[in-house]
Amino acid sequence: MFLMLHGNTQFYNEFRHTVEDDQFTSVLAPGENGYDFKLVSCMINLLLDRLVFNTLSFYHIFPTFGAFVLQTLQQEETLGLAQSFDDVLHNTALLDSIRVVRPDFLTVLLFFMLRTDAQLQNHCLTLLKALLESKNQQLNLISITSQSKSLVDLLLDHLEEFHTSNINLVLDIIKSIAKYNITTQQLKKIFRLLHTQGNHRARYSNQILVMLNELYEATDSSRPDHSFLLTPSCSGIKVVSMVRNQSMDGILRFPNVGFTISLWFNVASFLANWIMDGEFGIPHLFSVITDTAAFLVFIQDASLVIKYYQNGKEVTIPATNLPISENRWYHLLITQQNNRMGKPHPLTVMLDGNCSFEYACPYPVFTSSPKIYIGTRGVDLAYTNIPTTYTDFNGEIGTVYLLNRAIDKRQAKGIHLLGPNYMFNFETLHMESFALTERRSFSKEELDTIRSVCDGSLTPSILVNLSACVLDKEQKVIDNTPPQYRQQKWLSSVMGVTIGKDSKDLFFAQHVNGVLLAGTHVSSTRQISTMLDSLGGIKLLFPLLPQLDLLEPDADEAAFGVSPTFTSECYSLLGQAVVSNAGSQRFMLQHNGFGILAYLLQKTSPENLTELLLNQMVNLLQNAELSRELHEQIFKAFFYNPGLWIYTSASLQEKVYGFLLDILKSNDSPELVSIVKNVGIEGFCFILRYFYSDMEIEISEELADDRDIIRQWLTLDDEFKHPLSGEVVGKKPTQEEKAAVRKVLMEIITTLIQDRSTITKATCFNLAYCILWCQRNKDHELLLAFIDLLNQILHMEGMGAFFIESMAGFSHVSLDVAATSMTAEEQSMPVVENRELTAGILPLFLTLVRSGEKDVIVEMLRMFVWVVTLCEQSPDGRLWKSLGVQRLNLHVMMDYISRYVTKEAMSEDLIRFLFEEMVGSKQIEENDNLTMKRMVFIPLFLQLLPLLDSQTVLKYYTLFINLFTNINASLNLKQLLSLPVWCDYIFSFICVVRKQFQDIVESVWGQLQTLLISIVASSVEKYMYNNTVNFAELQKDRESEHLISTIFRAILHYIDTNESPKSGEGSWSKGFYADFYVQVVNRIVNSLGMPGDKSSFLVTVQPVVVYLYQHLVHMLDPKGESDQSGQPDEFEVERNHYNWQLMYPFITLTNSIIDTIGRLPAETVKAANLQGLLQQSYTMSLKLMLNVLQRYNLIINEHSAIDEGAVSGPSPLDDLLGGMGVGSTSAPTAPAFDR
Repeated sequence: MFLMLHGNTQFYNEFRHTVEDDQFTSVLAPGENGYDFKLVSCMINLLLDRLVFNTLSFYHIFPTFGAFVLQTLQQEETLGLAQSFDDVLHNTALLDSIRVVRPDFLTVLLFFMLRTDAQLQNHCLTLLKALLESKNQQLNLISITSQSKSLVDLLLDHLEEFHTSNINLVLDIIKSIAKYNITTQQLKKIFRLLHTQGNHRARYSNQILVMLNELYEATDSSRPDHSFLLTPSCSGIKVVSMVRNQSMDGILRFPNVGFTISLWFNVASFLANWIMDGEFGIPHLFSVITDTAAFLVFIQDASLVIKYYQNGKEVTIPATNLPISENRWYHLLITQQNNRMGKPHPLTVMLDGNCSFEYACPYPVFTSSPKIYIGTRGVDLAYTNIPTTYTDFNGEIGTVYLLNRAIDKRQAKGIHLLGPNYMFNFETLHMESFALTERRSFSKEELDTIRSVCDGSLTPSILVNLSACVLDKEQKVIDNTPPQYRQQKWLSSVMGVTIGKDSKDLFFAQHVNGVLLAGTHVSSTRQISTMLDSLGGIKLLFPLLPQLDLLEPDADEAAFGVSPTFTSECYSLLGQAVVSNAGSQRFMLQHNGFGILAYLLQKTSPENLTELLLNQMVNLLQNAELSRELHEQIFKAFFYNPGLWIYTSASLQEKVYGFLLDILKSNDSPELVSIVKNVGIEGFCFILRYFYSDMEIEISEELADDRDIIRQWLTLDDEFKHPLSGEVVGKKPTQEEKAAVRKVLMEIITTLIQDRSTITKATCFNLAYCILWCQRNKDHELLLAFIDLLNQILHMEGMGAFFIESMAGFSHVSLDVAATSMTAEEQSMPVVENRELTAGILPLFLTLVRSGEKDVIVEMLRMFVWVVTLCEQSPDGRLWKSLGVQRLNLHVMMDYISRYVTKEAMSEDLIRFLFEEMVGSKQIEENDNLTMKRMVFIPLFLQLLPLLDSQTVLKYYTLFINLFTNINASLNLKQLLSLPVWCDYIFSFICVVRKQFQDIVESVWGQLQTLLISIVASSVEKYMYNNTVNFAELQKDRESEHLISTIFRAILHYIDTNESPKSGEGSWSKGFYADFYVQVVNRIVNSLGMPGDKSSFLVTVQPVVVYLYQHLVHMLDPKGESDQSGQPDEFEVERNHYNWQLMYPFITLTNSIIDTIGRLPAETVKAANLQGLLQQSYTMSLKLMLNVLQRYNLIINEHSAIDEGAVSGPSPLDDLLGGMGVGSTSAPTAPAFDR
């Protein structure tokens, strides 16, 4: 049969037409082990029309005839005559020379192949695979895919009939073919093979997915769907023109105004093995030739070369130095404008859209109709030293254009952007955009560049447009230029040649076609990314995801588990399907495809959510070819979707958020950084609150919330059960695991807040809500983390003020409540709420301080102090209104806060921090220059200080008192006195110390006396040496009297002078009062004794002296101090010991006043109206003496009543009274004193 059919194509076709496949199979019955090697090798010889295998052994009985047959066949070609498959497979030269001549015979070969043993079947498949990877790969691919039922169809139809051990090899063959050419029908068959079988996946699903992935990996977007395959020798395309209905080689004339050449090419090999093994060729891409001139574009020494010959001589054009590599697609565009002035014009070479070479050289001139060849020089030239045989191109060439005008660089870039599949005429982008945009996406700038080409301006200039997909039955490449321009393009206005209107040459050129030379074939490429769109695109892959939880094909019914191969290949396939096709990208964008994928994956077992999935999504998110909108969709579906990952391992969850952290820190991709930042701080706070909190949360609390994060959280159980088996296959992370993930999320938020644009008013509100939420749910760790974030924001330059202002509306309740004063008049006034102020951020601090948690209280105090500091530093105090309380009423908030601060929370570091903020300096020890910068902290300082140990209390109290004795004492005192109810805080502190720290009470009281005396002195002595003041105005100044009365009222209020001595405290209380009274009186006496004019001082001190006198009289009055019988109580003596000692310093004071006034000039006394003070001093002195006489009379009488027989000792008052008797007449007393 081989000898009968060999070399006779016509006879073979007639034979195949009459002999059907079943006639072969019906007469050849297999043996016990199937068909043997001899029969299969005969079938392969018939397929290849070549004696690759030696099947002439039956001629051994006719040796002479056998020799004749061999001699005849050897005259035609090199024989294989191999004895085994190994002999063929190890003979590279033989494999490279084999072509599949009769592809329709594959059906017969396959029938016998399926009925052989596994080993022989493997050998046959291996040989087919080798032929598809040999030197004649492209020709064999064309051959086996040219039939209506190609080899791929045959293998897919019978896939399950092959031996299991050979399945991978079969799929490899399919892949070798399908990566170049696959049809929609073949894709349908592949997806049918993936159909599930009950709870089991398809039998060969893993291997099929591997094959599909490899097909996608082999996708070459730079490869045209249709190309000219040139296989030397005698390869190339000859351009022919139809002139007067006659075929003419070349074109009528070469453009004389300018020209542009554009083509895509791919060099398979630079070797010219058709000449000699190891010889290198000089493949020509484009040749324009006449007898005396030539313009040649070729490749020599792997570099692009341009040669121009004029009158048989070479015109110098330097080397382009543009490297060309094998097996890579390039776009080449050459353009030149003809300068009518005869000057050289730049010849521009654009390689892959970039201007790669420019050189000013003469314009090519051809005096006659030039011949044009593509992929070869075509003819020998006497004026070159390159034989034509060497000029054959070995590789592929795409669509070829020749224009009769030059174009600019932007248009050249646009032609490149149109891609290798563009074969139209640059008319309108609207008409031609579908095929263009289906394959890739373009930026706005790229589309504008393309529009500069596809605007119809170049269309009339196209002389040649040859595309591999426009052929006639005779395999002639048909002119693809617009018919309406074919006659006009040869006119003089276009070509620069004078032709009259009546010239017979006007309609000469009717068509410009291409003739394929013997070694040129048309190659059609249909890659999987394009063909998948014909079946519905990427959505065909979605049903693979629910198969992740199915059983392996041969597994037991209960053996549910994860198939790493199926899972990884499934993810990889989805990723490649998106990247490789613009149509798939549009589908995903329009239909929220990634959201659907995430939903399907969330319904599968968490075991399927592997690091491979994460890496695949990371690659998609970082892929620059995908649009920003797709990146945002991917991010939302897979990275801002904690419900998807919550049941996976904690390490994987850390990697998910760790990737986002890396994006922010590296800042390599501004687009991705922007996408992450768009989620905002509040977005990641939601994730922290609802997915990584340590506390259980009641669902009812958030039922009305419509945020995506909340909806995800509401649908999640603590455990994930396998959708088929019902077994628990996933659990939420433990507290330790949550802490690890939380750390990464907090670092993300910390990184985000470094960009101030992420901190909005909504962010401020949300952060405060998060803090309150954690406080309410008692999530201590998360609470501290959020507080730390807030602290960072507050300490960012400018952001603290922004936060306070943003939180102005945080609470609608006003907290601006004034303090309760001890003054009776002020107590009677109702507290009025300031409706212009809202609480702002204050409720947050008031809530936190009640937590009772040491760390929380400490951080709250530090933040509160800093917020108040910011308000103090704000221009014109504008932040106080936003804070929600007037500055003068802030001490009320501090009272509230101090009430809830625990001893455990207090430390020396914290009180030091508070003192440093109060004075605005870190150097507080041995610093005599400290100034009270922020007196508003005094109430907080004095109330928190007693929470420490006695020595620390004494240390910082001493530092506090030193502020009023240093060089800035007057300024600091002024700050202190401006504090509302300052006296209350000072005496409240001394009372607490008195009760808790007996060891330091004397020292503290001593320092307090120093402060109080400084306060009094600063007031009464301020005009001591000022003689220019108006005495009338001085008399109206009651500041000194007010200060004295404030201090004494405080003493009487906080240290009750009426307390019983039985308590052990009465003596101390009276001593406290008496000591201060005596010091005040002595200070005034000392001031009067100083030199200088004391008139102003006397006017200032007058109301103070009167007040001191009234106080003294009240203290001496025994009213209310008697027992129930109306007689003086038993403690009269002790009371007198403390009360009567006050009289003598005061009498000294009145005497000093009388003496001082007596030394003043009469006119000064009159001007200062000091006569009243002088009269008052005499009166007060006399009244006190009368009080003394009356009181001492009672005391003497009391002591003189001696029981019978008793002997009274001498009275200590005898010397004072001088033995004089006192009458019974009562001495006058001062009016009752209102305490």
